[in-house]
Amino acid sequence: MVAKETKPTFLSLVRRYAFPLRKQIALLVLLTLLANLFTVIQPLILSGVMEVVLDAQDGGIGTIKNIDTKSEVNANFFDLNYIGKKVKKSILDFAHIDAKNLWANLGILFTLFIASVFFASVLNYLSLLVTRWIRGKATAMIRLDILRHLLSLNLGFFHKQKSGELISRITQDAENTGQGLGPLIQCWINYTLLIIIYGTYLFSTSHWMAIAAIGMVSVHFGFSHFIKKPVQRNTRGLFDRTAGLTTTLQETFTSIRVIKSFGAESYELNKLGRDIEAVRIASFREGVVRHVEPHAREFLDSFAFTGIFLIAVFQLMRHSLSVQGFLLFIYVGRLLIVPINNFAVNFIWAKAMLASYERLAELFSEKPFVLDGNIIKTDFRENIVLNNVSFSYGAANVIEDVSLTINKGEVVALVGPSGAGKSTLTDLILRVYDPQKGKILIDGANLRTLKVSDYSKIFGVVPQESLLFNDTIENNIRYGRGRITDDQIREAAKISNAHDFIMELPDGYQTYVGDRGVRLSGGQRQRIAIARAIVSDPEIIIFDEATSSLDSESERQVQIAIDRVLENSTAIIIAHRLSTVLHAHKTIVLQKGKIEAIGRHDKLLSESPTYKLLYESQFRNIKIGVKTP
Repeated sequence: MVAKETKPTFLSLVRRYAFPLRKQIALLVLLTLLANLFTVIQPLILSGVMEVVLDAQDGGIGTIKNIDTKSEVNANFFDLNYIGKKVKKSILDFAHIDAKNLWANLGILFTLFIASVFFASVLNYLSLLVTRWIRGKATAMIRLDILRHLLSLNLGFFHKQKSGELISRITQDAENTGQGLGPLIQCWINYTLLIIIYGTYLFSTSHWMAIAAIGMVSVHFGFSHFIKKPVQRNTRGLFDRTAGLTTTLQETFTSIRVIKSFGAESYELNKLGRDIEAVRIASFREGVVRHVEPHAREFLDSFAFTGIFLIAVFQLMRHSLSVQGFLLFIYVGRLLIVPINNFAVNFIWAKAMLASYERLAELFSEKPFVLDGNIIKTDFRENIVLNNVSFSYGAANVIEDVSLTINKGEVVALVGPSGAGKSTLTDLILRVYDPQKGKILIDGANLRTLKVSDYSKIFGVVPQESLLFNDTIENNIRYGRGRITDDQIREAAKISNAHDFIMELPDGYQTYVGDRGVRLSGGQRQRIAIARAIVSDPEIIIFDEATSSLDSESERQVQIAIDRVLENSTAIIIAHRLSTVLHAHKTIVLQKGKIEAIGRHDKLLSESPTYKLLYESQFRNIKIGVKTP
C-alpha cells in the first residue's frame, strides 16, 4: 500500500525514483563534472591565444597602465587581466616552446582548445546516453508503481473511474514525470557548476561584475517565481483535457458496434469535437504562458549583456581592465548568461513536471478497502458460511443481514429480480468487497485473514459478459495460469462444448479472437469463458447469468457445457432464467438484498412469492410473452 502524499514535491519525487538509481546518477554526475572541466578551461586557453596575439603586436596594448609587475604577481589566478599570461607561460613552459614563435604557440594552444571541445562533446554525449537511460528507467518504475497500486485497489474504485483517464495517467503523466528526472538532475549539476566557475572568473576580475551577476540571477529567478504557478496550473489543465479526450476515444472505439447500430456517428463526432476543442484551448493557454518565458528571457538577456558590456567599458576606461581582460570579460560574461538562463528554465520545467506528478499522487493516495491477510488458503474442504452479512455501495444496503451455508459438492442457485443483490453476494464470497457487517468464513477461516491472490485461485468464474482478450483462443483459456498444459486446455474445451467449433476455425486453438472476442459469436465466447474458468480444476465454479444474453441455440450449447461442469462440482449459479437452476441442490431467492426463501423448486413455489412470480412469467406466459421451453 502506498502512503498518501499530501503535497507532492520535487524532493519527494527525487527521493522516490531517483534514489534507487543513485549509481547511474553518480555516473551521470561524474561525466557531467568531467565535461564541465573541459568546457570551463576553454576560456583559459583562449586567454592564452589572446596573450600570444597581443604580445606579437607592440607590447603595450594588453597592459594596464596603473598596475605594476608586483600587482600582476599577486593577482588572483582567475583575474582575466592576467590569466592569459599565466596560461601562456604554464602551457609553453610545459611544452618547451619558444615564447617568441607565434605560429608554434598558436598551434599548441589551438590544439588544446580543439581537444578540450572534443572531449567535452564526447563526455556530454555519454552523459546524455546515461540521462536517457535514467529517464527510461524512472518512467518504467513510475508506470509499474501505478499499475501495482491500481491492481491492489478494490473493484469499486474502477467503477468510479474512467478507463481512458487511468490510461492517460499511466502513459502521459508517467512519461512526463519520469522523462524530466535525468535531465533536471544533470542540468542543475551542470549549470550550478558553470555559474560558480564563470562567476569566479568575473568576481576575481571585478567586484562590480559580481554584483551584476547577482542582479541577473535575482531578475531571472524573480521572473521564474512569477511565472511558475501559471505554468503549473495551465500544464495541469492541458493534461486533464488530454486525458478527457483519451477517455472519449477509448469509449468510442470499444462501443463502435453500438455507435454503428444506432447510427450515432454524428453524435460521437460532435462529442469528440468538443473534447478536441477543449484540448486545443488548453494547449493554447498553456502555450501562452510557456512561450512567453523564452522570449521574456531573451529580453532580460539583452539587458544582462548590456550591463556586462557597460561595466566592462567602464573598467577599461578607468584602466582597471586590459584590452585582453576587456574581451575576456565580455566573452565570459556572455557565457555566464547561458547557464543562469537555462537554470531558470529548468526551474519552470520542474514545475510543469510536478503538474504530472500531482495527477499521479492522486492515484497513489487511493487506498484499497479490501486488505490482504496473511493466511494462504488454496483449497476448499467443508463449507462457506455467511453470518449476518450486510453490504452497501452508499446509503442503502444492497445485501442486508444475509446468513447461509454453501457445502462442498452442492450446486447453489441465486435467483431474484434485477437489483436483488445476487451478483453483489457472489462478489462478497469472492472477496471483491468486504461486508460492512457480519462475516464470511471458508472452512472456519474469516475471509479477512486470507491472502486475496491465493484465495481467488479456489474459484473459477464465468461472467455474464464473456470478456476475451485480443489473443489466441489457447491463450485466452490459459489466461493467468502459466503452468496449464495444451492437453488440459483441450480437455477444458471439450467439457465446455467448445472443442468442435474451435477445430473448425482456420487456425484452431491459435485463432485470434479480436478485441473483446468480436470475431466469435456470443455462444462461442461464453463457452471459451467456461473453458477458461474450469481449466485449472477450481474448487468452486461461479456462473453469473451465463446464458442470459444468448439466443436459443447458443443457450442450449452453453447449457450442455454447464451441465457437464456441474457434475460432481461445487457451484454457485446466478440465474434469471429458472430453467438453468431447476436441478440445483438448493435455490436461494433474494429480494431487495434479503433472503426470502431457501429450498428446492417445489418448496419455493409454495413459500416464495418472488420465485412463484418468476416461474409463472417464464413457464406459463404470464406477465411477459416467453415461449415455454
